Amino acid sequence: MKFSKTLVVLAAATLAALSMAQGGPRFGRMGAGGLQPVGFVINRQDVKDELKLTSDQATKLDEMRSGMRDKMRQAFQDAQGDQEAMGKIFQKMNDDTTAQVNAILTADQQKRLQEIRIQMAGSMAAFDKDVAKTLGITAEQQAKLKDLQDKQQDANRQVFEKMQSGEIDRSQIGDIMKKNTDVMKTEVDKVLTDAQKTKLKEMGGATFVQKDEPGRGFGFGGG
Repeated sequence: MKFSKTLVVLAAATLAALSMAQGGPRFGRMGAGGLQPVGFVINRQDVKDELKLTSDQATKLDEMRSGMRDKMRQAFQDAQGDQEAMGKIFQKMNDDTTAQVNAILTADQQKRLQEIRIQMAGSMAAFDKDVAKTLGITAEQQAKLKDLQDKQQDANRQVFEKMQSGEIDRSQIGDIMKKNTDVMKTEVDKVLTDAQKTKLKEMGGATFVQKDEPGRGFGFGGG
């Protein structure tokens, strides 16, 4: 079975979403740029601590997460492998989750969560349309970023094909994807101007120190 570029991203997103719903490992580095979905980031304990969630907020977020797994599995089963349908399903779920999270958090917490997402993504945040607009990404820069994105998607596709053929084990994907993402971050840095890098740092707000979470699997860095 050959994986198309679209399916690679969707497969990665599905693994990440199911993992988040189960409270298991995160696969956030599998994407091809942009900010990590709100639902994934808010699941991190260090983020919860940074936001100083109340017990009521924490309970509501846990309840929200507990209902995700079955809904997502059923939705993707209904899609029956239709890539376009899967894409729409994931986008809707992402939008719905973001709305639910925002309804639970205060305005200040929402702002801080956005800053944290930008910090986690680093230069990869430039792939987010709203961030790109704020940074003033030019058409020439957009073309370069799109080329880098295509190359990473091809690299990710090859990884999934190797997993499908048995050449590599699923447990190896995290490290491979991390290396791919780190290389891409370096290349994206070369595309951004010094002024844009400074602006991006400002958008990230006060420094957020990420803490390793034993047993949580793959890190949730760029993307």
